[in-house]
Amino acid sequence: MAVTTTSFTTATSYKITINTDTDTGASNAGQADVTGTSSTIYAIEIHNAASSVVYLKFYDAQEITVGTTAPVMTFMCAATTRFNVFIPGGYSFTSGISMAADTAGGGTAGTSDPASAVTVHLTHS
Repeated sequence: MAVTTTSFTTATSYKITINTDTDTGASNAGQADVTGTSSTIYAIEIHNAASSVVYLKFYDAQEITVGTTAPVMTFMCAATTRFNVFIPGGYSFTSGISMAADTAGGGTAGTSDPASAVTVHLTHS
Protein backbone atom coordinates (compact mmCIF):
# COMPACT_ATOMS: atom_id res chain seq x y z
CA MET A 1 0.00 0.00 0.00
CA ALA A 2 1.32 3.42 -0.91
CA VAL A 3 -0.45 6.06 1.17
CA THR A 4 0.71 9.65 1.57
CA THR A 5 -0.91 12.52 3.45
CA THR A 6 -0.23 16.20 2.78
CA SER A 7 -1.17 18.82 5.38
CA PHE A 8 -1.78 22.48 4.71
CA THR A 9 -1.48 23.62 8.32
CA THR A 10 -0.59 27.23 7.60
CA ALA A 11 -3.58 27.82 5.32
CA THR A 12 -6.29 25.37 6.37
CA SER A 13 -6.97 22.29 8.49
CA TYR A 14 -7.74 20.17 5.40
CA LYS A 15 -5.49 17.32 4.30
CA ILE A 16 -5.20 15.26 1.14
CA THR A 17 -4.52 11.56 1.52
CA ILE A 18 -3.55 9.62 -1.61
CA ASN A 19 -3.66 5.83 -1.80
CA THR A 20 -2.15 4.58 -5.06
CA ASP A 21 -3.04 0.91 -4.64
CA THR A 22 -6.51 0.54 -3.17
CA ASP A 23 -7.81 -3.04 -3.24
CA THR A 24 -9.16 -5.64 -0.83
CA GLY A 25 -5.69 -6.03 0.68
CA ALA A 26 -3.83 -8.96 2.20
CA SER A 27 -6.20 -11.35 3.97
CA ASN A 28 -9.09 -9.07 2.92
CA ALA A 29 -8.01 -6.42 5.45
CA GLY A 30 -8.51 -3.56 2.95
CA GLN A 31 -6.68 -0.29 3.54
CA ALA A 32 -7.13 0.10 7.28
CA ASP A 33 -7.37 3.49 8.99
CA VAL A 34 -5.76 5.52 6.20
CA THR A 35 -6.02 8.84 8.09
CA GLY A 36 -4.88 7.51 11.48
CA THR A 37 -7.69 9.25 13.35
CA SER A 38 -11.33 10.23 13.18
CA SER A 39 -11.89 12.46 10.16
CA THR A 40 -14.46 14.15 7.96
CA ILE A 41 -14.34 13.53 4.20
CA TYR A 42 -15.21 16.46 1.90
CA ALA A 43 -14.11 15.14 -1.50
CA ILE A 44 -13.13 11.83 -3.07
CA GLU A 45 -11.45 11.22 -6.42
CA ILE A 46 -11.31 7.65 -7.68
CA HIS A 47 -9.07 6.75 -10.63
CA ASN A 48 -9.89 3.29 -11.90
CA ALA A 49 -7.18 2.06 -14.30
CA ALA A 50 -8.74 -1.40 -14.46
CA SER A 51 -10.67 -2.67 -17.48
CA SER A 52 -13.69 -3.50 -15.32
CA VAL A 53 -16.01 -1.69 -12.93
CA VAL A 54 -14.74 -1.29 -9.36
CA TYR A 55 -16.62 -0.55 -6.17
CA LEU A 56 -14.87 1.67 -3.64
CA LYS A 57 -16.14 0.98 -0.13
CA PHE A 58 -15.61 3.15 2.94
CA TYR A 59 -15.79 1.89 6.51
CA ASP A 60 -16.02 3.80 9.81
CA ALA A 61 -13.50 1.53 11.51
CA GLN A 62 -9.81 1.21 12.28
CA GLU A 63 -9.71 -2.41 11.12
CA ILE A 64 -11.95 -4.23 8.63
CA THR A 65 -12.49 -7.58 7.00
CA VAL A 66 -13.66 -7.07 3.42
CA GLY A 67 -16.62 -9.33 2.74
CA THR A 68 -17.69 -9.30 6.41
CA THR A 69 -17.55 -5.70 7.68
CA ALA A 70 -20.42 -3.55 6.39
CA PRO A 71 -19.33 -0.38 4.55
CA VAL A 72 -20.94 2.99 5.34
CA MET A 73 -20.51 4.26 1.75
CA THR A 74 -19.96 2.54 -1.60
CA PHE A 75 -19.21 4.18 -4.96
CA MET A 76 -19.17 2.49 -8.35
CA CYS A 77 -16.48 3.64 -10.79
CA ALA A 78 -16.67 2.58 -14.44
CA ALA A 79 -13.71 0.94 -16.16
CA THR A 80 -10.74 3.15 -17.04
CA THR A 81 -12.31 6.36 -15.72
CA ARG A 82 -12.03 8.94 -12.97
CA PHE A 83 -14.96 9.59 -10.67
CA ASN A 84 -15.32 12.54 -8.29
CA VAL A 85 -17.58 12.91 -5.27
CA PHE A 86 -18.00 16.20 -3.42
CA ILE A 87 -19.59 16.27 0.04
CA PRO A 88 -20.12 19.99 0.89
CA GLY A 89 -21.11 19.41 4.53
CA GLY A 90 -18.64 16.55 4.92
CA TYR A 91 -19.19 12.99 6.11
CA SER A 92 -17.76 12.23 9.56
CA PHE A 93 -15.97 9.02 10.46
CA THR A 94 -15.69 8.68 14.24
CA SER A 95 -13.47 5.60 14.44
CA GLY A 96 -11.24 6.08 11.40
CA ILE A 97 -11.43 5.82 7.62
CA SER A 98 -10.77 2.41 6.13
CA MET A 99 -11.44 1.55 2.49
CA ALA A 100 -11.32 -1.22 -0.06
CA ALA A 101 -11.90 -1.59 -3.80
CA ASP A 102 -13.33 -4.74 -5.32
CA THR A 103 -15.02 -5.88 -8.52
CA ALA A 104 -17.83 -7.93 -6.98
CA GLY A 105 -20.36 -5.19 -6.29
CA GLY A 106 -21.74 -2.97 -3.60
CA GLY A 107 -22.76 -3.93 -0.09
CA THR A 108 -20.84 -6.09 2.32
CA ALA A 109 -20.05 -8.95 -0.07
CA GLY A 110 -17.12 -8.92 -2.47
CA THR A 111 -13.44 -9.71 -2.06
CA SER A 112 -12.20 -9.71 -5.67
CA ASP A 113 -9.25 -7.40 -6.25
CA PRO A 114 -9.29 -5.09 -9.30
CA ALA A 115 -6.92 -6.17 -12.10
CA SER A 116 -5.15 -2.77 -12.08
CA ALA A 117 -4.35 -0.17 -9.47
CA VAL A 118 -7.16 2.01 -8.14
CA THR A 119 -5.92 5.40 -6.91
CA VAL A 120 -7.98 7.31 -4.36
CA HIS A 121 -7.52 10.95 -3.29
CA LEU A 122 -9.34 11.97 -0.11
CA THR A 123 -9.78 15.58 0.99
CA HIS A 124 -10.49 15.49 4.70
CA SER A 125 -10.00 17.25 7.99
